[in-house]
Amino acid sequence: MHSGFDLFFERDITMRLLIGIILIAAVGCSGGGPAEPVEFDNSPLTLEAWKALDRLEKYDFENLERVREGDPKLKSEKNWGIFMQRVVVPERKKDFPESTPGN
Repeated sequence: MHSGFDLFFERDITMRLLIGIILIAAVGCSGGGPAEPVEFDNSPLTLEAWKALDRLEKYDFENLERVREGDPKLKSEKNWGIFMQRVVVPERKKDFPESTPGN
């Protein structure tokens, strides 16, 4: 025979499970459909287009590779290293002065 406490406890768990299932169903159905896939631009970037990018996007590996793809001279490791030293590093210092040592 069940005590009053046991019956209350069983109803409480049943009610919680029912509410949980309803909430999961409601949240799952509210999306409307699958999200649209995000398309990434992999086309080569000119130096001017790269400089115009937001400072948080500019130094992403993918965007730097797009700059490299956009200029045949940058295909060589030597020229790429020079470009990084003469263009990217000074540009980064301008974009992020707060992270430059000595400031």
